[in-house]
Amino acid sequence: MAISNNGKMCPAVTSITCTMEIGVFPADEDPCYLARKAEYALRLPAMIITKLGAIRFLNQVIMSGLIKVEELKHDFLWPYKAEVVFAIREEQDVPLPMLAASQVSKQRYGDNLPQSSNPFARPSAEDAEKFGVVGIRRPDIILVKDEALRWPGRNATYFDGSVHPDNLKMLIEVKFPG
Repeated sequence: MAISNNGKMCPAVTSITCTMEIGVFPADEDPCYLARKAEYALRLPAMIITKLGAIRFLNQVIMSGLIKVEELKHDFLWPYKAEVVFAIREEQDVPLPMLAASQVSKQRYGDNLPQSSNPFARPSAEDAEKFGVVGIRRPDIILVKDEALRWPGRNATYFDGSVHPDNLKMLIEVKFPG
């Protein structure tokens, strides 16, 4: 996991080594938050074997699930967002996070929609063509600047024409051993 906490120790976390590969973990954030989630994920079964014999590693699923529970508990007003689906556009364009699209979500959250809970969310074919979507990416964790804004992306105009400010503080990829 990529974290640097300036020598501060995380109490009760004894089995996690955190290294920052690119950038610096924000000084105003708690690096132990992610270390605790990673430690919990490491203590549970590391993998399963499916009926077809495929091996599936669970550490990332567990860590993301723990963060998603906190997101739900805080009505998506949480600084850490796990497994946000992004529509990747042409090189000069900013990736767009896929937002909740149901009528229930739109009524409940209005203009401050959370990210889609669908891990396979995609823009419509029409929007994909219009906005130059060339791929989909789902980073492990997004850390936002302002948790009062559910938008987990950079300054951009969304598919529906709504304009959003830059709220992306850091994109974090977590690597587990094995």
